[in-house]
Amino acid sequence: MKVALTITGLARKSGGPSRAVVQLAESLTRRGQRVTLVTKATSDIVEIPDAVDVLFYRYTPDECRECFRSSDVIHDNGLWELGNFRAARLAMKYRKSLVISPHGMLEPWALSYHRYRKRVAWLLYQKSLLQYASGILVTAESERSGVEKILPGKRSALAPNGIELGDYPFDPSAQRKKQVLFLSRLHPIKGVEMLIKSWAELSPPGWKLLIVGEGEASYVRSLKEQARGLPSVRFCGPVYGPQKAQLYAESRFFVLPTFSENFGIVVLEALASGCPVITTTGAPWEVLASRECGWWIDPTQSALTAALRAAIGSQNYARLSINARQLAEVGYSWDGIAATVEGFYQEVLQRRGP
Repeated sequence: MKVALTITGLARKSGGPSRAVVQLAESLTRRGQRVTLVTKATSDIVEIPDAVDVLFYRYTPDECRECFRSSDVIHDNGLWELGNFRAARLAMKYRKSLVISPHGMLEPWALSYHRYRKRVAWLLYQKSLLQYASGILVTAESERSGVEKILPGKRSALAPNGIELGDYPFDPSAQRKKQVLFLSRLHPIKGVEMLIKSWAELSPPGWKLLIVGEGEASYVRSLKEQARGLPSVRFCGPVYGPQKAQLYAESRFFVLPTFSENFGIVVLEALASGCPVITTTGAPWEVLASRECGWWIDPTQSALTAALRAAIGSQNYARLSINARQLAEVGYSWDGIAATVEGFYQEVLQRRGP
């Protein structure tokens, strides 16, 4: 099977989808599929393994039309951008099976962000392209439910993001610092403003809050202004690779107070590092509570403050940490996820027919 796996960009600052798409490409290739990763040439992209065949374009995927023409499946990642539009149009032009991974871009919060612009795009082209798609890949059941409401009857499959456990070493006996880590894209959807307010209310003696990531300069400035007068809050900028793994390994807790998240790869990275997690019902991580490795709370100021207070005062940290690692070890291997995606490709090809 030949697959064109497309995404509009692989910049590090784009967060989880960039890393997940590259790892999926590598895993599918290991399983014997002929995968070409098609993306726009940009600066500061994530690391791409040598085993992954990659094709860069300068402006639109039309520059790579021969790859689309010769592929059996076109798997596009994301919505709304020109690159997504052109990839879907090429799939239609060459009558190819089109699989789309929305990566949370059909979630209510995401749809409400720049809502009027998206409403116009929906009416002009996005709805018809989604209706043409042979199937939708989602990363959580909550995302699947949302897709079914918008596109009733559309075939879908669940394929969460995965992780390479070896990239996140875990030592249960290691002494962790009294610090809480936020690591993600700095964007209003992530709830950073709410986090700073909760931290200001608690001001736990001897503890630090690290805010790691990057975003639009004006928004980052507003966050720093909000945190002025809080010496225990540090803005660290973007961190990648071994430095990022080290931050997870040395932090006592990880927090992602997001309003909407289709998966949250940073949650999985934290768990793999044995770092218990606080996140919200905006992310599909209800298992945190049942597996006793974190807090799954309403995305409200009071709930976040209460969870942070409970975490900092926790008396069974060692058990929380071990449980976190054990959760990451079960169900999130990239080979298993790639097998699910591969099976979905085969299903849509069989249903489409010759």
